[in-house]
Amino acid sequence: GWTLLCSLLICHSKCAVLFCTTEETASALLVVTDACVVETEMKCCVKWEKFGTSSYYVSTEMKNWEDSRVDCYRRGAHLVIINSEAEQDFTRQFKKQTWIGLTDRETEGKWKWVDGTQLNTSYWGPGEPNSKGGRNEDCGEIRFHDKKNSWNDEPCGNRNFWICEKPVTQAVFRANHID
Repeated sequence: GWTLLCSLLICHSKCAVLFCTTEETASALLVVTDACVVETEMKCCVKWEKFGTSSYYVSTEMKNWEDSRVDCYRRGAHLVIINSEAEQDFTRQFKKQTWIGLTDRETEGKWKWVDGTQLNTSYWGPGEPNSKGGRNEDCGEIRFHDKKNSWNDEPCGNRNFWICEKPVTQAVFRANHID
């Protein structure tokens, strides 16, 4: 038989997306529904995009940084924490000005991720972070999409789109190969 490696992404209690690959080829094999029934209406599942070991949700509305953080929490996620150049490139593709899970609200100039880890690798735009004009710019955003170094510091009360991130649940299934 084949070994299938499947990632189950639960969007909410009545909707799930299943991504499967074969262990031998590591190529996509199937995707089980991205639509679901909610309160007797057919609605599309909130779109989460899989990248690496995480799934990402990009908002379609704008909120301040704290409300964005709370929205991610309600989705079982957190504001995106960018850990690699590949993940940085992935987040830039959405071409929206978006909040990320980075703040220096606790101590000015000491940037931390929402999970409490220190910022080690950064992708600040030229001259950033700068608290421009003496403003209290304590929250991180992706602003300069066409540049690798795309981050900017911005007042947390401003309204932006945002990106949530959560781990993909991994499971291994055995299936019989049928010729």
